[in-house]
Amino acid sequence: LPRVARAADDAETHWNNGVSLYGEGDYPASLVEFKRAYEIQPNYNFLYNIGQVYWTLKDYVSAVKTYQQYLTDGGARIGATRRGEVEKDIASGKGRIATVTITVPPAPFLLTAA
Repeated sequence: LPRVARAADDAETHWNNGVSLYGEGDYPASLVEFKRAYEIQPNYNFLYNIGQVYWTLKDYVSAVKTYQQYLTDGGARIGATRRGEVEKDIASGKGRIATVTITVPPAPFLLTAA
């Protein structure tokens, strides 16, 4: 097989493994498989699955980031219904993410003898 075909087959194998593991409830392992599929063949469709796993793991920061990349990379190829669902999840995820601001006073100015 040509290199491109082998890569596509490898990516599909990892994706299928990810689907099976997700169905079995092994979310961390499914995430590894989906990410490997995406590394082999950067296809925006894999990002949707990766986002779903992050969501299931309650890693809302990563889910929102991944879903946003999915929408950007997929562009007009993503149907209106799916786009609406993902945008709703992004909005919901953002509502679960806290922003923390830490203010530290400046260090005291020290004089040193020369």
